[in-house]
Parts: sequence; C-alpha cells; structure tokens
Amino acid sequence: MLQCDGYIQVNPELEAGFQATVIPDIGEVNISWQGASPLSLPDNTLMTKLVFSAISEGLSPINWVAEQGESQFFNQNMELINAYYQFGFVIVYSRPEIKHMPLTKEVCDEGFLWITPIVSGGTGVALTHWDDPNNYTSDLGDLFFTAVTSNMAGTYTLTVTDTINCIESGSIELIVNQGLAIAFAPDDTLWVEPGFILDAGQGASVYAWNTGDSTSSIEIDTTGLYQVELTSFEGCKSADSVQILFGGDAFYLPNAFTPNGDGLNDTFGAIPKYDYVNKYQMSIYNRWGQKLFETIDINNGWDGTFDGSKCMPGAYVYQIVYEEFGIQPLQSKIKQGTVMLVR
Repeated sequence: MLQCDGYIQVNPELEAGFQATVIPDIGEVNISWQGASPLSLPDNTLMTKLVFSAISEGLSPINWVAEQGESQFFNQNMELINAYYQFGFVIVYSRPEIKHMPLTKEVCDEGFLWITPIVSGGTGVALTHWDDPNNYTSDLGDLFFTAVTSNMAGTYTLTVTDTINCIESGSIELIVNQGLAIAFAPDDTLWVEPGFILDAGQGASVYAWNTGDSTSSIEIDTTGLYQVELTSFEGCKSADSVQILFGGDAFYLPNAFTPNGDGLNDTFGAIPKYDYVNKYQMSIYNRWGQKLFETIDINNGWDGTFDGSKCMPGAYVYQIVYEEFGIQPLQSKIKQGTVMLVR
C-alpha cells in the first residue's frame, strides 16, 4: 500500500554519521548512525522523518526489524539499550474522483451550458468549488449558465475536497463559437430593382430562407420581407431579415446648381437615393469636349471650377458610369445629360 521515497529533517546532531538506504523491491528502509563519540538524546527525540507515498488505498503495516544486530541502540559504554518495538499501521484513503467532465466544451454565443460532474470515492462529504478566468467562483457542483457570452471563454477548474482534506481537481476548457455575420444585416430596408441578388454571406453549412431557398444568395423578383437563418459548421445559428422595395434609379441628378458659397446647391453631383451603387465615376465637360472634373466618389460633387478658376455660367455636359450592387451579371450603366451652372 505504501512505498518509501526517502527521508527528510535529519536531526542536526546525527547528520555526520547518518545513513539511510531505501530498498523498494523488498519494501525496506535501512537506517544507521555511528558517531565519533557517544551522543545522548532526550526521550522522544526526532531522528529523521521518512517520506511515504501511497500506492493504493487500504491498510498497510509498518514494523521494525528487531533481529540480532538490527534495530539496536547502545549507550556510551556500548551496552545494549532495551528498546520496545511495536508494529504499526497506516491507513491509506482514496482521493475523490471526478467523472463525466469533458476536457473541452464548445458552446454557441448566447447558448446554454450545463456541466454535471459526478464525484465518487474519497471520505465523507465532498465539498466542490469552481474557479474561472474571470474570477467567477461557485460552490455548486454543477457548472450552469443560461446564456454564454464570448468573454466567458476560458478554463474552468473544479476542486473537490473531502472530509479528511484529500483534494482532487479537474479542468474544462470552454470554447464559445460565434454565429456567422449576415451580409445584409446593417440594412433594414433595401430599395432595389427586379433581379437584385440578395446575398446572405459565405461560410455557413446551412442556409434557410423564408422563400424555401437553401442557397447563400437569392434573386429578388418581388417586394416583401425576406428572412434567412444561417447555421455554422459548429452548429451556431444567426438570423436576420430585410424589407425589399423596388426603387427605380439609384440616385437623383439636379438640372442646375449655384456655386455661390451660400451652402445651397453649391456643387453638382449624384444625390444617392438608395445604398446599392457598387461603382461610380462622374466626368464633367465643357461645350468643346474638354474634361473639367472627374470623381469616383458618389459623395464628391463638382464646385463649378477648373484648375482653381470659376467656370462661366452656362450648360455643361456630365457623364456618369456606375454599377448597381446585387445586379447579376454586373454591367455598367451610363447616364448622360447637361446641367446649368448659374451664378
């Protein structure tokens, strides 16, 4: 039941002549001391401490070998000192054992977690205590959360202590998986044209539309509320919806502007009507075909100048080349016309 691993805390007065030999195969420990001169020690003096480790639980005997020449003590006159030898026993108790606790557990964000370890063995009533990376503590036996969030990921350690202070511990790594982001999530309403491709995004294992489709994107042929639920490969779900309306042209174009610095109609350019222009390029020309201005930013308009000088009032030609997000196949559209510069 026991094995001797060695000794510690030899009495300082015995250190010079002290020897101890451990023979694990036969379960013996031989201790001897021979001093240069006689030494007297008080009764109940500690000579050394033997260190034992338990091999298994149960009752293990410990006894002195009191045969001739062994376990004998002599006085300064080398006269044998009578010693009383006594058999002893050491009871080895089993530690508590933690079962049914996985090493890792994956949970979806906002998901439910319930870990129910089973504690067996040990002696008496076992007390349980949980610790986690966020300084969470609990003395409940179960690890229970109704809604797991990403900041709760990490290592949770369960410590079990029985009545005689035998301790066992086990850990579980909690992994929190996020649901997939849905591509159109930032929009509540989309103004599009028939044929618009509504894309939910890539990377899901399952797509479930309220139209019955199971692809990552669908073609819009009617207005209404479109809903989709995505399931990741880890089994996490995310859902969203968007209202689809048909809107015609993607932007307005005024027919005149007045760049006089009053903050009203000071620039000419497209006024976005809906947020589905994918590519955009506007060019401004005078009546002789000279390019005066060009931009690829739909929010950047012409201020009626060329090379830092004010242009004369009159008609100017514009050309806008653009693509609409979601229309498949992608094709460039062109709008051309004139605008009046008024001063």
